[in-house]
Amino acid sequence: GVRCQVSYVVLAILLGAISNLLDRTFLGGVTDYFALTDQFPAFNIADLLIIGGVGWWVWRTRRAATPAGT
Repeated sequence: GVRCQVSYVVLAILLGAISNLLDRTFLGGVTDYFALTDQFPAFNIADLLIIGGVGWWVWRTRRAATPAGT
């Protein structure tokens, strides 16, 4: 249900944030290993979890606010 989806969203955001925090604490910085183009910033899996979680939350919030049938 909705409560389970919210849990996954929060979990994804927290895991991404904690992962980046641990990298900064123990490695002195975050290691980015995905680079799509020179114009787009490099990123890592933790960044994907954060962005994906926030995107999922925004999508679910907007969907819940939209009246049925529109």
